[in-house]
Amino acid sequence: RGSMVEFLAHWTQQTKLYQKIMGSVSNFNDAEKLVHLVRAVASVSELSQVKTTADMVAASTATPFSFDQYYVLLSSPAAQYDAGLQQKPKRLTYCWL
Repeated sequence: RGSMVEFLAHWTQQTKLYQKIMGSVSNFNDAEKLVHLVRAVASVSELSQVKTTADMVAASTATPFSFDQYYVLLSSPAAQYDAGLQQKPKRLTYCWL
């Protein structure tokens, strides 16, 4: 339910809430957040391709992608995915009696 952009915002909000509740006990660092976010969007092929792009950029620059960089990179395809869902025409079914 809802859009992919809303899901990403909600997901990020929930991670911040978790870190606030757990405080210094939390080991939920950016690397772990990145792994969980990649898994959360893996079922959507348009968004799972972002991981491939991030890996290629990281390999070519020899620096790993941070969570914030990945989130920014993921935001645009998520918006495009949402726009694509809204533009699909409805199918009409005719019943001939």
